[in-house]
Amino acid sequence: MCFATKASVGNGQWAFTLQRPLRCVSFLFFRASIPYPVRAGSIVFLLFMVGSIGFWNMGMIAGANPLLLLSPVFATILFGKRLGIPLAILMIVAMILTAYSFVFGNRVLEINFDVSLSFLPSWITYLMTVVMAVVASVVAISMSNHHLETALIEARKGQTDLANLNKDLENQVRIRTLELQDATKTAEQQARTDVLTGLNNRRAFFEYANAVDAQSRRYNHTYVIAMIDIDHFKLVNDTWGHECGDVTLVNMATSLERALRETDIIGRIGGEEFAIIMPETTLAEAASLAERLRELIEGLVIKTSKGEIKVTASIGIAAFEDPSFTVEKVIGYSDTALYRAKNAGRNRVELHNEGAKKVVKSA
Repeated sequence: MCFATKASVGNGQWAFTLQRPLRCVSFLFFRASIPYPVRAGSIVFLLFMVGSIGFWNMGMIAGANPLLLLSPVFATILFGKRLGIPLAILMIVAMILTAYSFVFGNRVLEINFDVSLSFLPSWITYLMTVVMAVVASVVAISMSNHHLETALIEARKGQTDLANLNKDLENQVRIRTLELQDATKTAEQQARTDVLTGLNNRRAFFEYANAVDAQSRRYNHTYVIAMIDIDHFKLVNDTWGHECGDVTLVNMATSLERALRETDIIGRIGGEEFAIIMPETTLAEAASLAERLRELIEGLVIKTSKGEIKVTASIGIAAFEDPSFTVEKVIGYSDTALYRAKNAGRNRVELHNEGAKKVVKSA
């Protein structure tokens, strides 16, 4: 029983012994929760008050004036000029009043070691206060450094956020630029493409024709333009309907495009009229190719929702053989040959060059 009592007493002593460090730790945590302006203001206030009281009582001895001088310095460090300058003015006023009281007043500072030693507790207390003030100064500097470090971290974080924001904006701009380029490319392609057949439209074909003409003139090459017109296409629309007529145009465009060479350029320049430009091609070579195309069209069996349709086509070709010929003139000559093929019975190929052998296929 006694042993238990002793043990309990011992535990109580240990608990009492542990309370002090626990209080210190809890104070540290509590201090961390105190706002920065309150902690910094307490340090500045301590420096100013201890320095002022010591300076008033003892004059410029025992380290009172350094404490008084440090107060505006730390106020400026911790709070900036708005508090440092007014506190410096108060310090100057306090020093002037203290000096006036010693010089013209009734205050006497007798430097007598016998008398001073009789006030040894006061000196010890003041010296401890000075030490505490120095420690407070160190803490203030560390607080200021911590404050600056925190501000620096926040500034770096702000820079990182700004860099990320700029990166996001750059990505958005790049995406918008690509989208705009794609939209522009699509718009240009649509402006140059026949909606129904997917071939070059009239505008695009004439641009290509002018480019081929310029290249042929530069390198002294020939080229041929062929005009193809579906025979009796109006009758197809009237008999089968425009939907079947569109199917006929699409099938014919696909077949012609597959049969051409890689260098040949085809376009739909009218309702049922197609045009082909053949770079670096003679009139005889073009006539042979045109005849193969005519036979291809004649053999097509176009399946529609209303039945199978068969059509024929008339073709007129003309060559750039004279530097005086323009693109418009070559196209005009091939158009003239086309109408001659139609007037001759359709389903045939006609050449503009009267001296050349005509390739003819009667309907």
